[in-house]
Amino acid sequence: MLNFSLSEEQSALAETARRFARERIIPAAAVADRDAHFPREIFEEALERAVEALRIWLNDGIEAAMRHANRKPSSPDSSGRD
Repeated sequence: MLNFSLSEEQSALAETARRFARERIIPAAAVADRDAHFPREIFEEALERAVEALRIWLNDGIEAAMRHANRKPSSPDSSGRD
């Protein structure tokens, strides 16, 4: 059975994303709307963080898939009868 729980690193990453949104994006959004200004520096920072997050999630996903692929298949009937 697959485990869909977040790893400790994934949970920390999700919290970092929430904090980034709360501290950087939300406060800048009203100013950007009012001034019709695109806050490029915030989105560049978000992109850097997203690339790191993607690396972590892909690595964890690949490792989980490899563990799943390398386990022995279980047979529904191990009695040897067909």
